[in-house]
Amino acid sequence: MKYIKTYENFKPIKINNAKPFKVKKNIDKGIKHLQRGIKALRRRINDKDVPLLHVAKKNSDLNKQKNDKIHKLKDLQFKKLKQQEYFRNNPVKESYEEDSDNLITILSSSDFNPDDIVNLIGIDKDEYKIAKDYYHDYEITKDGFTILIKSSELEYLMDVDEGNIKEIIHITDYYSQYEFYVDDSELDYLHYYITSEIAEKIKKLAKILGYKLVNIEETEGEIRKFFDYIGLSKEMEDFKSEISMENERAVEAAVRDLLKNVPFKLSVEYTGDFDLELEFEFTEMIEYMKKHKLNVKTIKEFLENIYEADEFSMSKLENETKQEFIGDFKDLNTEAYNVVDKYLIAPDEIFIRLIECGNLELFKKKIKLANFGFIYDITINYDKKRLTLFDIAKHYKGAVLEWFKSNEFEKIIMKRTEEEIDSYGKFIFGENIDKYNL
Repeated sequence: MKYIKTYENFKPIKINNAKPFKVKKNIDKGIKHLQRGIKALRRRINDKDVPLLHVAKKNSDLNKQKNDKIHKLKDLQFKKLKQQEYFRNNPVKESYEEDSDNLITILSSSDFNPDDIVNLIGIDKDEYKIAKDYYHDYEITKDGFTILIKSSELEYLMDVDEGNIKEIIHITDYYSQYEFYVDDSELDYLHYYITSEIAEKIKKLAKILGYKLVNIEETEGEIRKFFDYIGLSKEMEDFKSEISMENERAVEAAVRDLLKNVPFKLSVEYTGDFDLELEFEFTEMIEYMKKHKLNVKTIKEFLENIYEADEFSMSKLENETKQEFIGDFKDLNTEAYNVVDKYLIAPDEIFIRLIECGNLELFKKKIKLANFGFIYDITINYDKKRLTLFDIAKHYKGAVLEWFKSNEFEKIIMKRTEEEIDSYGKFIFGENIDKYNL
């Protein structure tokens, strides 16, 4: 006969490893940023103006970027739902003060001996060590203590992705090589960055050049298309650099704020097998545990429940947290203002750009604005030169140069000023010398 054993008094063991819920102030900004990025990537994937040989690779790369952003967006939207639920309910307060064995009670006790902290670490001895200073065997004082730890161990305790902690710390280094990558699609959103004054100047320039703009305050890509059309590719690279640097400053500010709020001083320190240094102050630890209702008994448990742990993510810093620290793109606006103002003051200088980009259509359409007798100060391949439009066309070759040699252009130039006709004569004479090898 078989017997069935029953356990009438059985109670499952409940383990609560959940970290305190952290409210995100900038969650809506982060969602908006990701939605905008996904929209831009979808448009680039559907772009038909791509050589056939590169379509497959291009779509593969862009689809990967798009899917990554979609996953991040879903996670953030779920976080928002959890946050809304959190606000609807009163948080449960833990009665840590009644526990005589918890860290708060021990550290707050007048009988606490700082040297006893070695018995409260709780981390495997191979993964950390108490730091030494020049005067004592161990760096433990009445105010706190310092430990050296492996970054892999701290990332494990705080549930942080591998490599993120050191990468984040290095962003604030004096010799930091951190760069925030900005791709061409970000230029579709110039209308978000520029001031209304610059927008009005862009409209004036477009009107002078006979280009029809469609609601540049709201239409994505409208400013970029106009700048592309008039040959401002170099200037737009500068715009990308300014956007990148503004984001770099925002990420750096976010990192400094994160490191300031963590309840210990965190720095990279290579000593043997250890590569991180954690400096704790007892008073700061007590205040932190009270603020976040932490009922922990060891330093290990303390590190496992760090409120800011989920912020130690490069992806989160670059896509969400930085939004709280982003500036007003002052340098970008200065750059854009100077570029547009330059061509408003001297529209003839735009013909240098039209020659470079080979925009013969606009060159013919607005040729009355051109000055063929003027000598321009320009930089080509880092060399400063003084050239006429004819000389510039010789350097870049292309459609405009060929048109300069045509009968159509000859009829036009012969109705211009004597200075321009003379410049044209030198151009043709020089061409004939080259042609007949004289």
